[in-house]
Amino acid sequence: MTTANKRTLLISLCIVIVVAVALVFLLKPTDNSPFVPLFSYDLDKNQMEQVKTYLTKQKIDFQVDKSAGIQVHESKRDDILVDIATQGIPSK
Repeated sequence: MTTANKRTLLISLCIVIVVAVALVFLLKPTDNSPFVPLFSYDLDKNQMEQVKTYLTKQKIDFQVDKSAGIQVHESKRDDILVDIATQGIPSK
């Protein structure tokens, strides 16, 4: 294999890698729905930790607000409530 062929192969490989990485970032689904409270009632400290641990393990995007508690994307709230209820979280 000549030096020119090696150089062409290397450049082609670099281009393929750059395009693949760009596609991964461009096609990554994002949720732009607003954050809403996950629960309509207050959780105690232990329950809050149970829910936060579960959401983190499931890689669910959430935030904690002092006045609103745990918040999740509005578009995923109902599914998350069903999921955590089947897990018995939060326990009382």
